[in-house]
Amino acid sequence: MLSNVSLRNIYSFFKLARIFVFKNLNKKVLFKVFCYTFILFVFLFICFSSFWTQKTFRNLNVEEVLFSLYLPLENVEQELVDSFKKESLFLSLKITFFCFLMIFISFKNFHRRLFRYLNKFFVFLLFVFGIFSFYKFYNVFRVGDIIELYFSDSKYIEENYVDPREVKMVFPKKKKNLIHIYLESVENSYFSKELGGVLDENLLPELNDLLKEGISFSNTSFNGGPLQVQGTTCSISAFVAMESGIPLKAPLRIRGSYGEKGTFLPGIITLNDILKQKGYSTSFMLGSHAHFMGIGDFFKVHSTDNIFDYEYARENGFIVKDYKRYWGFEDDLLYEFAKDEILRLYNLKKPFSLVIETADTHGPDGFLSPRASRAYDSKYMNVVRHSSRLIYFFLDWLRSQDFFKDTVVVITGDHLYQYNGKDVNKWFPENYTRTIYNVILNSEKQAYKSKNRLFSSFDFFPTILSSLGVKIAGDRLGLGTNLFPNRKTLLERDGFDMVNSELRLNSNFYNEKFIKKQKN
Repeated sequence: MLSNVSLRNIYSFFKLARIFVFKNLNKKVLFKVFCYTFILFVFLFICFSSFWTQKTFRNLNVEEVLFSLYLPLENVEQELVDSFKKESLFLSLKITFFCFLMIFISFKNFHRRLFRYLNKFFVFLLFVFGIFSFYKFYNVFRVGDIIELYFSDSKYIEENYVDPREVKMVFPKKKKNLIHIYLESVENSYFSKELGGVLDENLLPELNDLLKEGISFSNTSFNGGPLQVQGTTCSISAFVAMESGIPLKAPLRIRGSYGEKGTFLPGIITLNDILKQKGYSTSFMLGSHAHFMGIGDFFKVHSTDNIFDYEYARENGFIVKDYKRYWGFEDDLLYEFAKDEILRLYNLKKPFSLVIETADTHGPDGFLSPRASRAYDSKYMNVVRHSSRLIYFFLDWLRSQDFFKDTVVVITGDHLYQYNGKDVNKWFPENYTRTIYNVILNSEKQAYKSKNRLFSSFDFFPTILSSLGVKIAGDRLGLGTNLFPNRKTLLERDGFDMVNSELRLNSNFYNEKFIKKQKN
């Protein structure tokens, strides 16, 4: 609430403005001045927002933008928010205020006939600038793709989706535990050039050692990984893809798809849904807010018993109430809390599934832990290097536990690095194929062919189940293909370009089966 003093100050300002500025001013002129400046502000904001988006994000995904409109985005990394305010909102306001003064002075002091010419001139300038602003917006936000998304109906998902409800799956008598660690934005480009990356130095030596210990599927004869296709480009869409074998789509034709509390793709079957039915205890951990972009809803709706996030840690005394690092609490603490959670799950005397999502390597420049080394001039290089070390220490603890041999550990990046960060913007050569890191430890299966595979995040859904020793009739679930046997994935059968272009289109089947349908 404004104080009485503040209200009096505002009233006094407008009273003085009325006496000294607007006195004897033609109301028609005043109306035009305000109209011109308001329209100018709108055009400026559209233009600067487009430039900011183009500068900040490496490859903007249309459906990711649309999807974000459905779900809560509070607690977004403050550096991004401040950057947007400074370079889009505040800059637009400053220029608008300056132009308002110029236009006002011109209209107030010039002769009436000259005023008419100035009026036409300003209208022309606004028209030209408006065309440029909307053209920039159209290209940056790919409005053409949105229009195509609205009017299309691809049959590709319908023709290739394999419903887990209709597939016979046989679990081994002794069920293995599962720990799946999603490493935020970790991709194979962070390796050195001789290891298949783009850098002179290897930022992921510990993760490279794991590739020798476990099974890693690659798109090359060396280090590689899944290609990133439409609908798998952010954390929540990566979860949906790897946990259920489908892309995350943001339909324009229906409402209530993700915004209703307690619903999130109710028509799908996820990995945790399957494991829960087989007697598993299930848990999900992250150091940020689980409600961001519906992540918590996705796991809670789909058979996750416990969600350990920033709010949970505060409410249950793991951190003090006012503790805040980056998105919540740092990965150093996340791994320590994960040890406690794993022991809790193990003591339930049931097989368990634990999903962990890290955050420190989130763009644009990540969060550099006080415990991290500062060996590089680049902040993000130090962040990535520390992330690899944390995995080593966590696995070192995990190997010391009696149940490690009975636990499958899956480590993947969630998606490719998304931003044009100041430390990273020159890393990727144009002809370099970027892929997501992956490795599976203690798998019950051996791969018929793990190298030179063309695959996507969807394929991890049946592959992870298979690594637990589960026999899957037909070796396909969702849009994913089990990578262990000699069976072609959709990308190997149809090619990346075809699959990606089809997934970009609207799918009425997707909307009806996965979004509207309620689980039985």
